Amino acid sequence: MIAMADTVLCASGTATMMVGLMHKPMVIMYIMNSITAWIAKKLVTSTKYFGMINLILEDEVCKEHFQEQATPELLSESLLRLIENPEYHKSVQEQLAQTASKLGDTGVTQRVCESLTPYLETP
Repeated sequence: MIAMADTVLCASGTATMMVGLMHKPMVIMYIMNSITAWIAKKLVTSTKYFGMINLILEDEVCKEHFQEQATPELLSESLLRLIENPEYHKSVQEQLAQTASKLGDTGVTQRVCESLTPYLETP
């Protein structure tokens, strides 16, 4: 189904890598239990991003909406920007195209783990 889409609303996780490797512009959302989210915000302070694709690309290539920002209004606004602005859509596609080369051909799993390790270490 991803291959048939021009734009994707994606839950955070490994799905963002799959969608990104397919060069599909996406909006990333993540909603969890409010207490868990509060704890996560307190513990995870070493990164501005939660989408795996953005962590790998070291930039918010795909707009992220976490918890209270994952409202229908804000999600649809971000999706409409991708749908209605061809230049922005193409720019996101071009940035996502860098993912495969950044990960390389062999040892991808190891490099993904290595690139995510700094975000998982406690200060």
